[in-house]
Amino acid sequence: MSRINVLDTSICNRIAAGEVISGPSAVVKELVENSIDALATSIVVRIYEGGIRKISVTDDGSGIYPDELKTAFLPHATSKISKMSDLDKISTMGFRGEALPSIASVSKVTVISKPSDVDCASQLIVDCGIAGDVTPAALSNGTDITVENLFYNTPARRKFLKQPKSEQSDVSSLIAKLIISNPFVKIKYYADDSLIYESKGESLESAIQTVYGYDFGKNLLQVGFVGDGMRIDGYIGKPVLTKPNRNYQVLMVNDRYVKDYSVSNVMQRAYRDRLMKGCFPVYVLNISLPFDEVDVNIHPAKAEVKFLTGGKVFGCLYKAVNDTLNANEQIPIIQSTESQNADINTEPLLISTDDPKREMLDRVNANPEKYGATMSARVLSAIKAKQTDNSVHAKAGVSESSASFSSLLKDMMDNDKKCENTDTDPVTTEREKREKERDDFFSTTDRVLMKKILGQAFNTYIFIELENKLYIIDQHAAHERILFDDLVAQVNNQTIAKQDLLVPFIKTFSDVDFKIISEVLEDFQLLGFDIDEPKKNTIRICGIPYVLRGIDIDKFVDGFLKENESGEVQNDIDYINKSLATAACRAAVKAGDKLNEQEINNILYSILKNNTPLRCPHGRPVVICVTKPEIEKWFKRIV
Repeated sequence: MSRINVLDTSICNRIAAGEVISGPSAVVKELVENSIDALATSIVVRIYEGGIRKISVTDDGSGIYPDELKTAFLPHATSKISKMSDLDKISTMGFRGEALPSIASVSKVTVISKPSDVDCASQLIVDCGIAGDVTPAALSNGTDITVENLFYNTPARRKFLKQPKSEQSDVSSLIAKLIISNPFVKIKYYADDSLIYESKGESLESAIQTVYGYDFGKNLLQVGFVGDGMRIDGYIGKPVLTKPNRNYQVLMVNDRYVKDYSVSNVMQRAYRDRLMKGCFPVYVLNISLPFDEVDVNIHPAKAEVKFLTGGKVFGCLYKAVNDTLNANEQIPIIQSTESQNADINTEPLLISTDDPKREMLDRVNANPEKYGATMSARVLSAIKAKQTDNSVHAKAGVSESSASFSSLLKDMMDNDKKCENTDTDPVTTEREKREKERDDFFSTTDRVLMKKILGQAFNTYIFIELENKLYIIDQHAAHERILFDDLVAQVNNQTIAKQDLLVPFIKTFSDVDFKIISEVLEDFQLLGFDIDEPKKNTIRICGIPYVLRGIDIDKFVDGFLKENESGEVQNDIDYINKSLATAACRAAVKAGDKLNEQEINNILYSILKNNTPLRCPHGRPVVICVTKPEIEKWFKRIV
């Protein structure tokens, strides 16, 4: 048996480098986060050949004193932790004290730094973990760190680096996340002397604009949630703004950019019946909660966190997002390219009406331990220096604010009824009064709607003219949504009709699958399944919900197990919802079905009565709108 050896410090540092430093992007992350912890307000990042040849990070932070330069490159040396209790409430980006020695052990590092109360800057060169002497240098307040020839002394690691363009892409993606998660820090980023990003350090809105461009913010919704000891704020994309992957999902926890697949799954559930399959929502969200309720020490690169009460956090997140989406349900408005360009050119993309400098000051006052008195003074000085004439104008939503379709129908019928009953006392026109006279209201609804319906096109779309707008309804999507909501109501109210099976369905499972099925049998029974007591890994189904009549039970059960294993479905309720959506789709009128006036009227009345969501259960829009001015632009009546 081999003897047990105590490893040399240089070997330990290289092992640590393998955990912390995966490539140039990891080096940039550690150095920029150090600058942020040093209270820098301006950071400049430069990389060459994807960061493999050279990385430079310059900031105007607090700097490092000459007698501490060498200490900074010792393992586990840090200014961010001093006692055991500090680990329970970490508020800084970095804290382990491994980044600098790990980087220096696999590259050549040159650091020049000058605190504001020191007359002259100092320089230190650390090559392959070996530190030279500290010498005088020239630099204004702050720190400049240059990392050259990454992994040059570890060929086995260097050969696994990607091509420079690919490494540059990783760095660019990281910088984008850092800009968004640190919106009050000015960040300039150059790749091979070409300016890629330059953030203004003014607000989250301007940071999003810097990274994603002007047009992106038009389809963002602001989220603001406070409750259960936490705050959730930021922006989420409207259902019309989707991406084929999760690259446009940015999550911060206490202003720290992290990855959390549980949060991504919660977001997917919140958008569940608003997005088509294969589409992912867009969001930039920050979850603020007490530092002692989140563990940021579970990942070597601090890329993941663990919540003390994950269920509470995920529940609040779901509520915040779902409430925001419900409150901003809008009809998509068709707009020509010319109109979009004109809109972009004439109005800057600024989403919030809040003063960003005021917001930063509020953050400082609310969290003095994190930002410190120095930061507060610097922010106050910046606020006084800036003129308030650069006010932020609100601009959110699509090109034109659109009321819900059901409210437009209701208001239109209210106006027509007032015209027909001019001698009636105003009290009798109130909605509460009409709700008590549903039969009379329905007859009025029928008559008024028929005057506004233009007809059916392609036996698929219903055209309605309301208030100088042309509304186009997909008859299948609308009817599917109506039926789905009705089915869900039956499930929620436990008024589900059941259908007995002539021949009971019997299936035997493996131990693993039976454990999964056993845990959800009670829920399936509440949803209308008649299931006998399971025996020896076998279940016996004697009846099913009537709304799922005609399903292949074997495929239904196997589908649930398959999606549960792949993570596509979070629980049995999700799967039942998908099944209800399928049942509604099969029962709804189809594209190509010729509808008579009464059938069209029934669909519209159901939309009115139930305030139907404007997307089908599979995420397709129920109704879109074209304004009269837009149509006139098509025919060059107006320009």
